[in-house]
Amino acid sequence: MFFALASLAEMVDHTNTDWVYVNHNSFFNGVFYGALATGLALLTAAVSRSRRWRLTLLLITTATLAAYPLVGKSVAISLQSLLLVLMLCQWWRRFADPRLWLYVLFGVVLTTTMGILLVGSGDPIWHLFIGPCGSLSVISLGWVLRRSSMTS
Repeated sequence: MFFALASLAEMVDHTNTDWVYVNHNSFFNGVFYGALATGLALLTAAVSRSRRWRLTLLLITTATLAAYPLVGKSVAISLQSLLLVLMLCQWWRRFADPRLWLYVLFGVVLTTTMGILLVGSGDPIWHLFIGPCGSLSVISLGWVLRRSSMTS
């Protein structure tokens, strides 16, 4: 749900930038980063049993949400990256499924690469590839969950 909210916020934000990447702070850009962080934290919490661990995730997520308007996007992205690493560690510990790395490939490597190409060229065609890569990354997490439920 939060990844879908992030996607929607990103689309709304781009209606003000003619779909070309513009490095700016805006309400919808903040919702984008906040929703991504919240989604990562919830995915991590879903496979964690420790209340202390969940409290830590809540604090990092809250810090991410507060960081964007207070100190800027770079701090929010750094905290979001920390949540990503924590999520990957917990999911690997829990499932040890090589398909988890499809999430990294599509959700991190390819979307970042397409974003760099978008910024570097200014050609909005790269947006056509970012969405499907993000979708495939979330689908790959579904594959990991489905496989784990079949082996349980």
